[in-house]
Amino acid sequence: MLLDDKWSVMPSVVAEGRRVLGNIERVSDVFLTKSFYAIITSVATGVFAVAFPFLPRHLSLIGALTIGIPGFFLALMPNTERFRPGFFRRVLLFSAPAGAIAAVSAFTSYGIALNIGEPVSSAMSAATVTLFIVTTAVLLQSARPLNAIRLGIVALMVVMFLSVLYIPYLSNWFALSLGPERYSLVAVVVGLVGALLVWVAVIVTDRWRRA
Repeated sequence: MLLDDKWSVMPSVVAEGRRVLGNIERVSDVFLTKSFYAIITSVATGVFAVAFPFLPRHLSLIGALTIGIPGFFLALMPNTERFRPGFFRRVLLFSAPAGAIAAVSAFTSYGIALNIGEPVSSAMSAATVTLFIVTTAVLLQSARPLNAIRLGIVALMVVMFLSVLYIPYLSNWFALSLGPERYSLVAVVVGLVGALLVWVAVIVTDRWRRA
């Protein structure tokens, strides 16, 4: 029913519907990715009988910078893509492999740090750095097609994370204590490999998600 009896408002109504539906799917991708990597990490922790690789504040930081804050802005942005059936299938095909890659990457970084003799606190920090890199890649893939505003939002999240790492007060607050530089480099390299795998997974599953 048109409140003002003007069909001229229909394009804006359709555009708003597309924005809402499209952005719900976009935000669901990153939210469900977190659910998958949290579940897989919890299972791996039990299987390998090691301490959980993150403190609650680590996950809060990652969640805020790669899900909460950017998700809020992404949900408000214009989206002109037409709605297509298969919402649940598309979200699962994106988030399941992305979440698995994030979990395996973070746990790998954590295991390497422990095996080379780093304290648990440094191993947790390494896992957090790796997870941030991979989930940032997930965010970039979810935000496609990228434009200056979306890239700016992601860049701001990266700057905020680096600030937490290198400002003593913030790093102490979030209990992030990186070890020697060569060990920190391992965390970054593992994260970059994970980010590359996310990109490959998106390409591989893109055909089925668009079907």
